[in-house]
Amino acid sequence: MQESASIIVVTFSFIQQHCYALSAMQSAPGQPHPMGATILPMDSNATDLVVNFALLTDGAPTAVVLCLYLDASVSRDPDATIPMERTGDVWHVLVRNVPPFACYAYGVSRVITAGGRPTPRTFYVADPYSRQLGTRSKWGVVSKGDPTVQCSVILFDPHFEWNGDRPCVKRRASPYSCIYELHVRGFTVHPSSGAASPGSFLGVVEKIPHLLQLGVTMVELLPIFEFNELAHRNSPRLVNYWGYAPEFFFAPMGRYGNATDFKIMVRELHKHGIDVILDVVFNHTGGICLEAIGRNIYYIIANGKHTNYSGCGNTLCCASPAASFLIADCLRYWVEEMHVDGFRFDEAPILLRTETGALADGSPLLQAMAEDPVLNSCRFISESWDAGGAYTLGNFAAKYGWSEWNGKFRDTVRSFVKGTDGFAGIFASCICGSSEVYGKNSSPTKSINFITCHDGFSLYDLVSYNSKHNEANNEGNRDGIDNNLSWNCGSEGGTEDPHILTLRQKQMRNMILALVVSRGTPMILMGDEYGHTKQGNNNAWCQDSALNWFHWNSLAVDTYGLARFTSLCLRFRSNHHLLCAEKFVGSADIEWHGTTPNNPDWSPTSRLVAFTLKDVANSVYIFVAFNAYWTPKDVELPHPDKVWLSVINTAQAPPNDFCEENPPPAPIRCVAHGPNTSSVLTMEPYSSMLLIAAM
Repeated sequence: MQESASIIVVTFSFIQQHCYALSAMQSAPGQPHPMGATILPMDSNATDLVVNFALLTDGAPTAVVLCLYLDASVSRDPDATIPMERTGDVWHVLVRNVPPFACYAYGVSRVITAGGRPTPRTFYVADPYSRQLGTRSKWGVVSKGDPTVQCSVILFDPHFEWNGDRPCVKRRASPYSCIYELHVRGFTVHPSSGAASPGSFLGVVEKIPHLLQLGVTMVELLPIFEFNELAHRNSPRLVNYWGYAPEFFFAPMGRYGNATDFKIMVRELHKHGIDVILDVVFNHTGGICLEAIGRNIYYIIANGKHTNYSGCGNTLCCASPAASFLIADCLRYWVEEMHVDGFRFDEAPILLRTETGALADGSPLLQAMAEDPVLNSCRFISESWDAGGAYTLGNFAAKYGWSEWNGKFRDTVRSFVKGTDGFAGIFASCICGSSEVYGKNSSPTKSINFITCHDGFSLYDLVSYNSKHNEANNEGNRDGIDNNLSWNCGSEGGTEDPHILTLRQKQMRNMILALVVSRGTPMILMGDEYGHTKQGNNNAWCQDSALNWFHWNSLAVDTYGLARFTSLCLRFRSNHHLLCAEKFVGSADIEWHGTTPNNPDWSPTSRLVAFTLKDVANSVYIFVAFNAYWTPKDVELPHPDKVWLSVINTAQAPPNDFCEENPPPAPIRCVAHGPNTSSVLTMEPYSSMLLIAAM
């Protein structure tokens, strides 16, 4: 069956050419539910539509009119206006003979305070339940023919051939999962991508082979709800690149593609075994839509002003029934209609804030989500902190069974690997799955282990800069955090010193290995696999440039072999159940070592952590050691009766950093060591290794 081409391209010239007779339309009061524009069943011979429109407001509007447009690019004046009826705080109307693909907006009249005086004003806004917006066609520019009115598009015949892909599939968190945090535009917009559809949902489809080669099982997409990239500009060169200012929760970002393009992307990713997680922002909004229709029911307001627990100027009141219904409806739509597998909630503690902004122990919204037959099939991931100072790591997992971005893991691995005192014991706990955070009766799959994400330094910058360098953001380098837990390895930024470059490569590999051998779900930042640099910018939210774009030419060259190393590490993890078990590492599963077997050093100055993961029943043993000292360390291998084979040694230059042969060709040679025969390895400074015992 053909893709639903009738909704793939919605152009205003199409409507204009057909010259539909607006005089044929008829209106009736309609129904106050469901929200948005709902196409009702009609006669099989009919070509025009019967549509019910419903809009929830905060009770303040004095009138609401439905504005219909045949060509929204012509003027702000609608082609037809239809007064809406009111039931409670819902305004509604039913319209017959609506032309397919017509656009509409709401004219919301209310009294505002301007200059200290009550002033009547009418706001023209699109529908918060819009499935598609009539907006600009090109990213970052206003082109001739673009709509001058922000309006909603009535989608007609939204059939799509999913080829057997089903929504609401119960996708239990798998210990073999690996997440790849991806920006849709940035992934393929660089000229070196060679993509036929650069910077789009369809561009992602073209690069599925890379995701498979890398070994990821989920993509976590930075915000793809409709947002205005031209908002909040401090310079003509800057845009809202990340997209953390959603204006409409149901509509895919128009400059990435439309609903059909998004569905194609999801279908093709699913076909190749890759789940889709959306990074959703239900903590604040951009634009004026919710402000105009329901300021008092959608936001946390104090003393007549917006609160700012989000750090972005306003805060959604997720405790209010209006916001709760909107969020739940939105999530169900993306699961049922778009086949999304889960959601990562930006600044998730805001979901727990009450109408006053106080943090509550629970949330009616979260409880409803847990009990919803559609939503309880999803994977939910929380960012367990917000700009208002809330830090709830562990709570979302314990109370609602969510997974969480484990910020403690990030900070611990960064600190230990660069040789900071006092982190050996905490590092060991992270290796075991962070049970002190998630509880021994839980599962390490609740922990999303990451070292870098979109917000902060890239992996390469983490080992190349001591300080942020955000001057390009035009905020005087005041934006972005100052404590990055980074180390430049001896020189700030770019260098040609071979010793520093070698050390940086070792440190990146050390952190990747720590990610791979730790219980939990690893997450990789787009571009880290080849060592992408943002030139020390740790808050590149406004940079639509090579600073953020994936460099496919760098991946192809892979000068230092980091992409190869990353892919091989992820593949090794997925092939060894000892690294992917669903339970926390217990005393029966692990032996801790220091420079000698079973003699770990947990003192505050210790910078060496070594351990053996073991499955005695199946005779599987994996030895891992991290030396974060600035000097070499001799490490005696455990179990002298076994033949140890070296798989990973970050002190070695590629391709010897990872031995691809299975089994590795050269066993570790035994040497005389006191009265016993043992194997002693000299670990280079700032290096790590992984060995397996021969069967």
